Amino acid sequence: MICNKCGAELPEGAAVCPECGAELPKAEPETVGPAENTEPAENTELLENTETAEKIEAAPANVIAPKKSFWKKHKKLIIAIAALILAAVIACVVINALKSSPTARAKAFVAEAEKLLDGKADVHKLVEGVLPDKAVKQTVDRLNIVYKMIIQFNSMSGENEALDELKALFPDGVTEDALYSALQKYADMIPGELEKEGIEVEESITYKSTENVDKSVVERNKVYYSAQFGLEPTDAKLVKFHADVTVKTKDGETEKQDPDFGLLMFKIDGKWYIGGFEYDGQLYDLGGLPDLSGIPGISDVPGSPGGVSDF
Repeated sequence: MICNKCGAELPEGAAVCPECGAELPKAEPETVGPAENTEPAENTELLENTETAEKIEAAPANVIAPKKSFWKKHKKLIIAIAALILAAVIACVVINALKSSPTARAKAFVAEAEKLLDGKADVHKLVEGVLPDKAVKQTVDRLNIVYKMIIQFNSMSGENEALDELKALFPDGVTEDALYSALQKYADMIPGELEKEGIEVEESITYKSTENVDKSVVERNKVYYSAQFGLEPTDAKLVKFHADVTVKTKDGETEKQDPDFGLLMFKIDGKWYIGGFEYDGQLYDLGGLPDLSGIPGISDVPGSPGGVSDF
């Protein structure tokens, strides 16, 4: 700064010139501009996010809501289908259990046997109700041996209608298919034969009860089934029925009967088979057959009751 009077250089902040003593003019305060805004700057990004969130909340749910999962969307349908599948599985288990029971097997056999009067019985179902597959095959083999013996013994006797018919039924010997075919043929003939004789049969069979049998029956049939077929019964039940039968003849006579009878069921390899019957209080079973070893011809057949069992 310089003195306006003498031109001497003045020290900073001096009020009087040191050279001439002249008073120096006071310095005017600097003009200060508008005060700066000291408030914190507004966070525009946060504001934008907040406004966006408010818009999202206000928007319709079906526009901005995330899609439901397949489970949530179809929950009721999936549960219903699962319930149906479970019910079907349980039903199959129950039905199979019922089919394998002695009562169900006996009822099925009786129902099929009743169809014999109408010529609608299936002999396969009748046979499978009596013998396991293994026993059927062994029985066919033994019948084939008997068949060959009959053919041999009667081949020298000349004409024989019964023998010719037997040969026609079993041209290649007794096979399983040929045996079933022959049995079915004669089963289908029953209604026609009754009609020829002028006999009418009306029957109704009802189930009564299923009872236990003495263990001795199981034991003696173990011996029989083991010797004949290599099988072993593990249990036995007696399934009882009541029958109402009316027989009318061509002479106009009518006879009514109402017997009670039972089917003796043996459990073999997890299934039930008929191995005997009860009638008029008497039990007849395969294990209780008489010893036939003394009858000529019978004891020569391998596996025959009371005879040789080394077939």
